[in-house]
Amino acid sequence: MFRAEGNYVRLQWGKERPLLGRSLAALESKLDPQRFFRANRQQIINLELIRGVDPGVGGRLHVELNDGREIQISRRQARQFRNRTLV
Repeated sequence: MFRAEGNYVRLQWGKERPLLGRSLAALESKLDPQRFFRANRQQIINLELIRGVDPGVGGRLHVELNDGREIQISRRQARQFRNRTLV
């Protein structure tokens, strides 16, 4: 998972948490869109690491990752997520 921290991005996998010196938008443009998805303004997730998807309030979705973390997909992104993954 990638998480915005100001003008930087925190990469999170396992116990590792390196900080990258670029914006989330800049990083997103370089990632494979078949593998990564912009869940909301703050986070990009790896689609291969999704354990489950549940409906949320107001058209949002809640995604559970394999490591147990829960990510909320915004309303706008939820529409795109449903179209891509046929949820």
